[in-house]
Amino acid sequence: MSELYYVYLAWQWKCSICTQAVDFDPHQRQPPEVCLGCSSLHCFTQTSRYSHNTIRQHCSKLFVFFEWALNNKLTLINPVKHKVPALTPTIKHYPLEIIPHLCEYISAPSAEPLEALVLYLIIFHALSVWELQHAEIPTVLSLQKNIIPLSLPDTYYIIVPRPKPSRGSRTPGRPSTRLDFPAAASSWLKPLLEQFEAQRQQMLKNNHNRYLILTSQSAHRTTRASQAFIQQIISQASLRLLGSHCDCNTLRKTAAVMFADQGGAGTLRWLGWEYQQAFAYSWVQQEIVYPKPFETASRVEF
Repeated sequence: MSELYYVYLAWQWKCSICTQAVDFDPHQRQPPEVCLGCSSLHCFTQTSRYSHNTIRQHCSKLFVFFEWALNNKLTLINPVKHKVPALTPTIKHYPLEIIPHLCEYISAPSAEPLEALVLYLIIFHALSVWELQHAEIPTVLSLQKNIIPLSLPDTYYIIVPRPKPSRGSRTPGRPSTRLDFPAAASSWLKPLLEQFEAQRQQMLKNNHNRYLILTSQSAHRTTRASQAFIQQIISQASLRLLGSHCDCNTLRKTAAVMFADQGGAGTLRWLGWEYQQAFAYSWVQQEIVYPKPFETASRVEF
């Protein structure tokens, strides 16, 4: 039973025309002849479904359940015969050579402000997608009404809140919720912040929304941007600059590798990594992965 269930979780059929996925039947391993989504013939290819760790979690839960059932005499055998072994831990990151290309775009006067700022916050400050979603512009109120409130280039910092404690997350967050921008970068970063704030003010329809990143929908409310929207920003920028699709999480890990190489793995604790996660960058095997090509990335749905 466990072998067949493993095959079911590991593979799926995917239409090469409309990308519709169909469950993989371990007993009948021939692809469907007709796609119900686009009516194409003989268009299915076998592709991976879930990651190894996800499959391991599913099988481990089933093993524990049937062990409990066996101990309580609710079943005669445990059909899950073998546990799925854990993979050797690795840190996957992009080639470090792509970072200078992205940094050139960040500091270019012609850069799109939102794309450049999001790239800057990931590469220079290792912000996660969750932190980018929840980052806020500081609220600096003046004592007199005739004094104009300070702008983002004037305050020169943002607020990055800590995530709430969670049983499934060991990340403690950054030591401080205030993220100050470096003074050494002010010559090119302040003009970028000025362009970004002008773009944000043009979009903003609700002054109570203090989130740093706005969408056309959230600009009218006090809601934050979605994870898919932030990923779309990085995807569009990387496709245009590198000709391939970068993932936010892998790009953040690439920045972490550079921080660990330059200042030691301990510096990652100041960027929100948990103790063991941070020092894993000093001993865990690293694997270089390459951004997805344009043909693959163009079919990604947001």
